[in-house]
Amino acid sequence: MTKVIYILGSGRNGSTILANLLGSYPGVVSVGEMYYLWDRGFVENRLCGCGEEFLRCEFWREVVEQADIGPAVARRGLELRRATARTRNAVRPARRELVEEFRALLERIYTAVCEVAGAELIVDSSKVPVYGRVLDGVESVGLQPVLLVRDPRAVVYSWSTPKPDPASPRGEMRRINPMRASAMWTTWNALALRYWHDVLSVIRYEDFVRSPQSLIRELLSQSGIQGIDHPPGVEILSAHTVSGNPVRFTRGPVTIEPDERWREGLPAFPRVVATVLTSPLRGRFGYPMWSSDARS
Repeated sequence: MTKVIYILGSGRNGSTILANLLGSYPGVVSVGEMYYLWDRGFVENRLCGCGEEFLRCEFWREVVEQADIGPAVARRGLELRRATARTRNAVRPARRELVEEFRALLERIYTAVCEVAGAELIVDSSKVPVYGRVLDGVESVGLQPVLLVRDPRAVVYSWSTPKPDPASPRGEMRRINPMRASAMWTTWNALALRYWHDVLSVIRYEDFVRSPQSLIRELLSQSGIQGIDHPPGVEILSAHTVSGNPVRFTRGPVTIEPDERWREGLPAFPRVVATVLTSPLRGRFGYPMWSSDARS
């Protein structure tokens, strides 16, 4: 059984730092957003988290060889992902034979990752709920779904703020408008609750940054990783992350603290948009309707 912690959420929720901290423990490998393996990895050849181009990274070259993924298979993987694992497939499911074909391909990749890394546990921060649902159906994968949720106003601010990204052809992270970011927050979080309501671990970003080590130990313990012992402080090791926030290139000791620039930097209109469009779920996660502070 290939054990996978699958981090869900709306994006810009701290998933990259959580994944890389988890991946810094023995027996755990963080691979970033595997959802984008087929386009950002095979097609665009973006930078791996180790700093090498994907197709030149020794780790991924060995994974690809062991999984027997040639150029034609990689192109087919992208076709299958686009046909089976997009948000629209939540209401318009893909044909079963396509889903099963994609699952067979994912089984090869995730098994090879574990074997090449010599790991007991993979951390995948893809966040896309429908992709997680497809992955959860792979017979050899034991999925541990974790929903990392953040105040939607902070998420909207982050999505609209320019951020440099050395792995992107544009030189900066993708940006989306407040309406789309708010809709994504509501839709993706709602789908996570729907798909895994009985087994889902829910972590708020605001709680994670206050006590990262205790939450990480709890998640690893739930995954069966025993003997967890981490020195005081927080340190990130090199990770072969195929995609994600540029913080994935960070190495060494880091300071985990809340990013609350949105409180001063988010203008009134996008603040109202975020508040209104995310109202169906705000209370579910402890974010009051109009207050500027989330309940602790």
